[in-house]
Amino acid sequence: MVAVGIAIAAGLLSLGEISVRTLTNVTFGGNSRNLITANRFNGRTWGNTPDVIGHSFEAVVFTDHDGFRVPNGRYRYPEPASERILILGDSVAFGPGVAEPNTFVGLLRAAHPGWAVYNSSVIAYDANNYADVVSDLTARSQSFSNVILVYCLNDVSDTSATHVDKHDEVPAPSGKGTGTRSGAPWDSRANVVEALKRVGFVSNLNDYLREHSKLYLYLKGISTDPAKRYFLADYAAYRDPAALSLLDNLDVIARALRQRQVRFTVIISPYEYQLRAHATLPDSPEGNVFLPQRVVTEFLKSRGIDCVDATVAFQHADIADKSKLFLKFDPMHLSAAGHRVMYDVIRSVAITRATPMN
Repeated sequence: MVAVGIAIAAGLLSLGEISVRTLTNVTFGGNSRNLITANRFNGRTWGNTPDVIGHSFEAVVFTDHDGFRVPNGRYRYPEPASERILILGDSVAFGPGVAEPNTFVGLLRAAHPGWAVYNSSVIAYDANNYADVVSDLTARSQSFSNVILVYCLNDVSDTSATHVDKHDEVPAPSGKGTGTRSGAPWDSRANVVEALKRVGFVSNLNDYLREHSKLYLYLKGISTDPAKRYFLADYAAYRDPAALSLLDNLDVIARALRQRQVRFTVIISPYEYQLRAHATLPDSPEGNVFLPQRVVTEFLKSRGIDCVDATVAFQHADIADKSKLFLKFDPMHLSAAGHRVMYDVIRSVAITRATPMN
């Protein structure tokens, strides 16, 4: 009877797995282990491995000789280029789960074939890493007319650095942990989930299942609401002055680029949970879920740094279910539809601010 029960359970699990893979757009998490190389920038910040073929959330990814994501292994930048645009960012700008031509960078390349667009984004980066990349590239006399940083709301969390430094798999789905170093998530269900993830065996099992079982991802998605859970965790950082000190790195970048007369613009990308019609904060139902955008915008304006809050564009996107602008159950990574919205924002910034400063 035990064997029969096991066989029935295995059959049901297999049927569930096949059903989820067939009927949903759930994406496997995880990234190829060969994708990251230590100490690529300034002798301390990791980066994408140069000239590599790998996978990120199922999408095949290619990098060039600098480790920047490109459409394919044969891609060559236009030379001479009418504009040279450097994209800074973490996994949101890297575009996991989406083919490169469908990312906002790929769309920008297609619309402006005379522009050289360099996507230096790397999974798990935070504000400190962006400063290292700019410092390293400018020291190598790399020339850019425009630098655009796609800022993710977890860029004030450096939780993932320890994982990358140990050459561990980059955490998912957020790529930078959950911001819990600044404070635990507020609802009890999220607290339980985060506590379990700190148990070694559970963490390893979670990593394995999210790369091999879409049924697991689906059940976890509908039962724990990862998009809400990650937002609430990362929101806590915006109440923590110590965490917000990482924003000073953006001023470092701006000052370095001003000296070279290079335009610098920060685009703030929203979380999926913020776009829900009735998004609230458990400890303060009337609280402002857009506090992170406000904090970052006020900081940037105080330092004279150009910025655009892309949240407005996402709110007004011509799609009723805003969650479809993101990967399924994902807190912040954009779907192909979301990349089209971000492309419109990026293109506007790139065109209106492409002329070098005087």
